[in-house]
Amino acid sequence: MVEKQPNLLPSRKSLNQYHQYLLDENIFIQCFAVQVLSGLKDKSSAEPLRQFILDTERRRGYADALGEKERAAMESASAAALAALGEIDEGSSVTIELLASLLRHDRPMEWGGGVAHSALAKKGRAGLRALLDEAAQPLDRNQKEFLRPAVASIKDPELAVDLYACCKDPKYHEVARKAALWSLGEMAKQSPDIEQMVINIAEDEQSDLRSMAIGRLGYVGSTRARNTLLKLGKTLPQEAHAVRAALLACNTTDQLPAVVEAFLSSKTLPDERSRLWGLLEGRTNAELLPYERQLGDCLRVCDVNGVPVNHLRVAVWARLFSLTKNHYPVELDFSDEQCFQRVATRIISCLRSELDQRYSGTGKYSYVQLKAMALEEAKTFITKWGGERKEVKP
Repeated sequence: MVEKQPNLLPSRKSLNQYHQYLLDENIFIQCFAVQVLSGLKDKSSAEPLRQFILDTERRRGYADALGEKERAAMESASAAALAALGEIDEGSSVTIELLASLLRHDRPMEWGGGVAHSALAKKGRAGLRALLDEAAQPLDRNQKEFLRPAVASIKDPELAVDLYACCKDPKYHEVARKAALWSLGEMAKQSPDIEQMVINIAEDEQSDLRSMAIGRLGYVGSTRARNTLLKLGKTLPQEAHAVRAALLACNTTDQLPAVVEAFLSSKTLPDERSRLWGLLEGRTNAELLPYERQLGDCLRVCDVNGVPVNHLRVAVWARLFSLTKNHYPVELDFSDEQCFQRVATRIISCLRSELDQRYSGTGKYSYVQLKAMALEEAKTFITKWGGERKEVKP
C-alpha cells in the first residue's frame, strides 16, 4: 500500500511518530514503520533504526514465544532496517561497528548474500575494511557465502587499490580475494589503471589467483588484455586451458573454430574435451548462431575407439536445440529401450518442455501424455550406433 499510494507516506516533519512506532509492542506496527522509514531514507532515522536493530537482536532469545507470522515479521523488519541503515547513515563509525558486530551471525537476503554484509559493502572504504577484517579470520560456511557477493558488489574505483591489496595478501580468505579480483575485472573495462592491476596478477608467477586473473582478462576483452593473453599462452603451458578460454571470450570469431576442432579430435583427452565443451556451451546465442554448422559437427564426437560420447552428444544437441529449436539427427550408443530412455533423458526433457509451452493453458494433454509424446518424438531423430567396440588392452 505504501508503494502504490504515496499519500500514505508521512511528511518529513512527522517522522517522529514513525520513530515511536519502532518502539511499539506490536511487531507488525514496527515492521510497517521500518518499511516507511526505509522508503524515505531520512538521516534523522539513523539512530532510531540502530536502536531498533539492537532491540531486535536482544529479542531473538525469546523468538520461540512468538507465532510464525510474528517471527517472519520480525525478520523482515530487521533485514529492512539493516539495509536502510546501510544507505542513509553514510560515514558513521557507529553504524559500521554495529553492522560489523552482526557479521558472524548475519541473516540471508532473499536473493542471496547477507543483510549486514551487503550493507557494509555500500559503506565505502570503512565498510570494505570491516569486511576484510572478517576475511582475515576463520570463516564458517554462511560467512563465506555472504562475504563473496558483498565484496564482489563493490564497484567504486576509489577502492580498487584496496581490492588489489586484498588479492595480493594471503592472510585474507580465498573467498574474499577471489571476490575482490572479480570486482577488479568488472571495473577494468572502464579503467586502464585497474586493467593493469588484473594484468599484474595474471603475470605474477607466485599468485594462486593467476588462472582467475587470466579469465578476467578475457572478460575485459581489450587489445591490451588480448595481447597479454597471447604472450601468456606462449610461456605458460600449464595455463593453456585458462588462456584458451579467455581468448575465446576476447574474440569468439578467431578462436571458436579451433576449439571445435580440438573438441572433435581423437587425440583430445576426455577431461580436456569436457572442458572444451564448457567453453563452447557457455557462449551466448548471438556468439554461437554463426557457428551452427560447426556445432552440428560436434554431434559426431567420439572417444579414442570411435564410440559415441553419449553425454557430450546429448549436451551438444540440447545447446543446439536452445539455439535454433531444430531437431538435429543424432546417433547414440544404447542397447535397449530402457537404456535409450536413460541416455536420452535430457533430450526428452527438452522436447517435453517445448510441448508443455506449446499447449500451456489448453488443458489438452496431461504431464504423462506430454512425456510420452516427447519420447516418441525423440525416437524420430535419435538413431542407434551400429559400430563395433574395439578391444581395449589393459
